[in-house]
Amino acid sequence: MARSACATVQPCAVRILGYPDARPLVGLRLGQLMPPLNLLLPSRRETIRRSQQPLVGLEVSPTLPQRGRLHWRLSLSALRGADQVLGVAIVIEMSPKCDKGLRAARRRAPGRDGSVFGCLR
Repeated sequence: MARSACATVQPCAVRILGYPDARPLVGLRLGQLMPPLNLLLPSRRETIRRSQQPLVGLEVSPTLPQRGRLHWRLSLSALRGADQVLGVAIVIEMSPKCDKGLRAARRRAPGRDGSVFGCLR
């Protein structure tokens, strides 16, 4: 798999990102993700990988075709192996600023409003 490619994507992340399933995401380079993720994540992934310091609570509000304005909170942290950084975990969740419909969906599926997708270094 390519460097900085999505290696794993949990079902909740797939839904939050608006994909029907994980297949289009696995193997995708971060720069190929939808805006604004394609602009935000590659440089931040590199910073996290080098510093091994997490980034918590980066809020973004993309407007996506057919979904409108969304509010996400992103957190990134290093995935460490025994003696090296193996990659970066990216957690994406709906922000408390999300609209009424998204909040209702969160109540119907408690604990399923945020999920991880992993990226190889």
